[in-house]
Amino acid sequence: GRPPVRLTWRSLHANLLRSLEPLPIKSQFDALRQARPELRTFVDLQALLDRLHDQSGDLDEKDRILAALVALSQGADPGRDLAVILLWLALWPGLDALYRRLLRYFAAAPDDLVSEISDRFTIGIHRLDLGRVRRIAATLLMNIERDIRTDLRKRWTEASRRDEMPDDDG
Repeated sequence: GRPPVRLTWRSLHANLLRSLEPLPIKSQFDALRQARPELRTFVDLQALLDRLHDQSGDLDEKDRILAALVALSQGADPGRDLAVILLWLALWPGLDALYRRLLRYFAAAPDDLVSEISDRFTIGIHRLDLGRVRRIAATLLMNIERDIRTDLRKRWTEASRRDEMPDDDG
């Protein structure tokens, strides 16, 4: 049979979760909690992710938490990498839905889609202007999808131009 297509995507999620297990992560999270008042109420990483994944949660509160994580990930603080991992995991449900929507365009090379999402998510986090964005999760996810779809359309247009070229044998 066919190998499972989502293995690489799933393994990315598993690796992100595993990266939260080592003991130094706990002290890094404690440092992040001290650095940002939006994070102080969370006793651990799981409590933070649970709040962000709660469907009935206050969107403004979630945005304040995500803004704190984005600000930390844009800084030079040693906890920057942890903030990026937390953003990945916080937005995983949306990223996973995006992956599923776009997978049909990458059926021959699903790893390419993982790379596209990963690259664009990382760039999006670092370029996000917190002074201009109201809904952080929606903005990041919509920008990633828009950019990938725009790139696909460009590739298809170029491919169709190449395919329409007449043969040289006259």
